[in-house]
Amino acid sequence: MIISLGMTLLLSFSMRTAADTTRPPPKPTDALAAIVTAFASHDAVLLGESHYSIAEHRFIHRLLHDRRLLAGVNDIAVEFANSRYQPLIDRYISGERVPGDSLRQIWENTIVLTAWEYPMYANFFVTMRAINATLPRAKRLRVLALDPPIPWDSVRSTEDIPRKWGYRGPAWFEVLEREVFNKHRKVLVICGGVHILRADPKSGGEPTPMDRAGLGDALEQRYPGRSYAVYPIIGRGGAGEMVRDWPVNSLADIHGTTLGARNSHILLPGNVVVFRMVDGKRVTRQLTDADFPPMERMVDALVYFGPDTSVAKRVISSYRSPEYVAELHRRSAIVQPMFGQDLDPMIDSLAAEACAKKCARKK
Repeated sequence: MIISLGMTLLLSFSMRTAADTTRPPPKPTDALAAIVTAFASHDAVLLGESHYSIAEHRFIHRLLHDRRLLAGVNDIAVEFANSRYQPLIDRYISGERVPGDSLRQIWENTIVLTAWEYPMYANFFVTMRAINATLPRAKRLRVLALDPPIPWDSVRSTEDIPRKWGYRGPAWFEVLEREVFNKHRKVLVICGGVHILRADPKSGGEPTPMDRAGLGDALEQRYPGRSYAVYPIIGRGGAGEMVRDWPVNSLADIHGTTLGARNSHILLPGNVVVFRMVDGKRVTRQLTDADFPPMERMVDALVYFGPDTSVAKRVISSYRSPEYVAELHRRSAIVQPMFGQDLDPMIDSLAAEACAKKCARKK
């Protein structure tokens, strides 16, 4: 099952780990300036995304327009785009005309179904096209699609999908290694917060094999010290209690601070269950705080986007097409064994909502 950190941040977490009073507190500073500064000593800045957050995407819009960032990076890599369509993305953000139906394939045909049908993801590509139009050709940014290049038109069963694509992180790492690290470029990565963590409590904090490792874990194993992981905090409750006095859109490095010593369980869903083999039988065990490393082992910094937990409304117009809905059901049956999610009820609900809104306009 895929866990969206953007939504779980809104939950209330246990904060049983006491603060280490021998350490100084973190020093929040302007997040825009801090991210720009991070590129002076790192090749990649991983900005954890709280999915569908209006507050964070306002910040991302400002960040992408910041001339200091534009002068210091080469690429923007994103989770919400199928890398099969990289040539299409390249053409579109360079200013070529691309029909809307073709462009939608970038975020509608990802391996994770129904995830990116929100205006901020389509708007991202429009924004990048507009930004590049203001830059000299040699200074234009490239948008890198991280999602596995799944060819849905030829996938007929779960066995047609490489196993490592189910973890997604390995495919993301391959893109960054090939397009960024091997070419000595610099990249801003925008992806869900859970993917930037450098250790997986389910593996006892040990490095995960590269064919299953999350992006933050894989980068730290292969390119230690060259990425900077920034974890997003939104809202007043749960993890937001740690930073409630920080200014909106502020960032603080947590290494060596009171927050850095805090237990990282607060950054993950309240109940994390793992499977173990005991006497030849598969049994479950719920992880406790003792299974989680300190927060500074997981990320470099926290960024606070404020108390506003508003999320965008999904764009559901595509669900008025019976052919599109049927195709989503077909894909759902294929990926369910990989991700453990039955998306059919959601697909039907979105189709019913789309139809209802269309009928309402006709009255």
